[in-house]
Amino acid sequence: MNATNWLVRTLILAVILLTACSRGAETPVAAPDGLWEGWAYDGTYTIQVDQPRALLDTPITIRLTGFQPGQPVTLRARMGLQGRTLESCATFAADGNGAVDVGSAAPLYGTYTQADGMGLLWSMRPIEAETSATGSTAQGAIDPLQVTLTAEAGEQVLASATIERLFYDETQVTRQEVEHEGLVATLFVPSGAGPHPAIVWLGGSEGGLREGTAALLASHGYAALALAYFGVDPLPGELIEIPLEYCKEGIDWLKAQPAVGAQHVAVLGGSKGAELALLLAATYPEDIQAVVAYKPSAVVWMGVPRNPQDSFRGPKSSWAQSGQALPFVNGTFTFELIKIMAGRPAALVSSYEGGLKDEAAVAAATIPVENIGGPVLLLSGADDQMWPSARMGEMVMRRLDEHGFGFRHEPLIYEGVGHGINYPYTPTTLLNTGSFLQGGTPEGTAAANADSWPKVLEFLEEALR
Repeated sequence: MNATNWLVRTLILAVILLTACSRGAETPVAAPDGLWEGWAYDGTYTIQVDQPRALLDTPITIRLTGFQPGQPVTLRARMGLQGRTLESCATFAADGNGAVDVGSAAPLYGTYTQADGMGLLWSMRPIEAETSATGSTAQGAIDPLQVTLTAEAGEQVLASATIERLFYDETQVTRQEVEHEGLVATLFVPSGAGPHPAIVWLGGSEGGLREGTAALLASHGYAALALAYFGVDPLPGELIEIPLEYCKEGIDWLKAQPAVGAQHVAVLGGSKGAELALLLAATYPEDIQAVVAYKPSAVVWMGVPRNPQDSFRGPKSSWAQSGQALPFVNGTFTFELIKIMAGRPAALVSSYEGGLKDEAAVAAATIPVENIGGPVLLLSGADDQMWPSARMGEMVMRRLDEHGFGFRHEPLIYEGVGHGINYPYTPTTLLNTGSFLQGGTPEGTAAANADSWPKVLEFLEEALR
């Protein structure tokens, strides 16, 4: 095929692809009939992946070979996760060598639109409830994620490959359930002589024991403790007046472990866990050398009862110390809360913004971040619809500056991102599909995750080693 004919067919293909590949969430991903007519698929087709088994935060290279120049091919990714099947796709025209380099080729159509080597992973979306796919409904929270890649023409599968995405490698990191009176936690320790710098990971208002971030951090050489503080027996069932002393006990236990360097401990938290991380670091500066706060707060907020509406009537503090509830700011009752009562998705940010107008409450409940004994990194989305994390991050930075804070303190604020900023290369399409809207776009969130995670690792490396 000469260059002119290849260009013409590619342009025709691009027009056809306006309706290709995807019909929307909760429906199978498909391409239009007739797309592949006139092409002979009789070669030896391959999907080449440079790292078929790699850590979840490792970018990979995917390449398709064996096609005719200009030949259309759809690359599909499918994965079982939390009882559902997630799927993404991208349709390409093979280059002049009959190959597709996924990292440099923009899809003609698909679940993402710009050239992105990891686009198939973050653009996955649910297509059906999972009933039979192996390893999905029974999958543990930190089990390897199995992703099936298929290269297709119409209904014909031309090549396939399976990749694994790991929170941790069991040959490189050990997992230990903590057996210490009162604590609900899991410790992940990297191989090697140690002692290792340590990180305490604190999840958010979802509660329970969330191990994924701790496992991933341990894969980067840290002794990482995933510490639950409510929502799992025998801990409190609600995020109300959680004693700081409980978390202090977890930090003390971690520092006493033989594999841990007791003078190199950071706390890392997300959302309510970020609020707690900043509060702990300000309360126990001698025990904590650095803080990373995803979607942070500048103040202590009301607690989170089982019925979220109760937060705004008869509220109580989230945290307590020495048997006394800490002063807190209460959110205001807004129309968004009425949406929740009606079973409709809602953005809670206006309720929190209303609470910040109470100057007396804010003054009493402000976290004394100037007491923190080490560097501070804050990460926020400018479109956070859960609470105003970017604004509150700026409040934290301003207070640190006003008090002449002597350590590194840096805010990372991302446009087009809401409350979903996290580690990279995981699906970002579900952020605004639940009861609480998080804000941001899937594309913006994926880009922020890819940009921010190396900066978090660099910050921890500088602060703890």
